[in-house]
Amino acid sequence: MKTFNPPIASRSSEDLLKIVCHPNEWDDEALTQAAHELKATGIEYHERLSRQNYLRQPREKLENLRKSSESYSFLYFIFNPIGSLVEIIASYDLKEDGYFRKARQRRIIIILLLLLGFSIYLYHFFSNL
Repeated sequence: MKTFNPPIASRSSEDLLKIVCHPNEWDDEALTQAAHELKATGIEYHERLSRQNYLRQPREKLENLRKSSESYSFLYFIFNPIGSLVEIIASYDLKEDGYFRKARQRRIIIILLLLLGFSIYLYHFFSNL
């Protein structure tokens, strides 16, 4: 049995309800202990948990909508060229994180950078002949 600091048993009922209502932020053992403590004190948390889930769904939909429409700004590339280039090259999991527009822009920018590099290479190759 895991021990937490402070121990789950010594926490207030409000803290225990926060643990149970936010299962993604806590360890399975903490959830089990918090549910056991709430049951031992006679506090019903199932209604609050279902209400919390009902309220969380619109927030998650709004967050997903915001993520899917977020895009790179042209000014971002002008004022931070090295940082934006590193972000374009290193951020390969944008689609999995829900940033669909950024993923599409990243793909287009990488293709344009490759074409630019290839055309510079061809220019230098044929100018030396």
